Amino acid sequence: MKLIAGAAFEFQAPGRPGAMHRARSMAKVIYAIKMWLFRGQFKMTISEERGIRNMATFAVWIYLKAWLTAHVSCEAPLNDFQLMGQLLKYPHTAVSAATSKKLELHLWYISEQLVGLALFDSRVLPETKKLVLKAMNEVVPDHPPKRPRVDAAAFLGTKGLEQFCTANSKRLFQQLRLPEAFLTKDPADWEDDESFKKASNVARGLAVINDRAERGVALIQDFNKKLTRDEDQLQYLLQVVTDHRRQFPDCAKKTLMAKTDD
Repeated sequence: MKLIAGAAFEFQAPGRPGAMHRARSMAKVIYAIKMWLFRGQFKMTISEERGIRNMATFAVWIYLKAWLTAHVSCEAPLNDFQLMGQLLKYPHTAVSAATSKKLELHLWYISEQLVGLALFDSRVLPETKKLVLKAMNEVVPDHPPKRPRVDAAAFLGTKGLEQFCTANSKRLFQQLRLPEAFLTKDPADWEDDESFKKASNVARGLAVINDRAERGVALIQDFNKKLTRDEDQLQYLLQVVTDHRRQFPDCAKKTLMAKTDD
């Protein structure tokens, strides 16, 4: 099972070109739950029944919430932080070890830059936001790794998201060109601040999907060295194909007619 941490996967629209999406992982979860519910209607071995039970239980307790909320950009840092804590405390030792190790590879939303998105999460307490701001203003920060390692003390201790924040976390505001006037005010008063509202709208509008990367990989796999071996011509070809797919996302007659009318 592929854990989804800070990245959502969409269903592929009919006729839309590109990579295959990971919605099938959710289909497997649904099948597992159905098999467990109707296990009395067909025969399974003891090991098969145990495996289906473990998968269905993990999905209901942990996986479904993480999967359904993964598309919300500003909630991603706290979601990942809480998810890792849940995985480390999961009572099934083998499942806990396997899933926490997998999630360790997908902790970019609590990296020192993206952890700043938590400032726009209404679930994060004002006291925690103050600690995040304090860490962002440290003159000599203790830089954590780009992708934090799994450390039980970090996820099960008394500290929160502020431990992943450094002075580099402010780069998020420069990169997204977010207004910073509200940062000097008390986090409890941010909701009424116009600069905070503008910054929050931008942050919440971020597309939190890995779909673009998958489509890029699929595109180069489809056309690499098939029509040309010249690198410059290949880059031109990819741009033409991408632009064509943007203009004609499907082969429906109404789409073609709409472009003809333009």
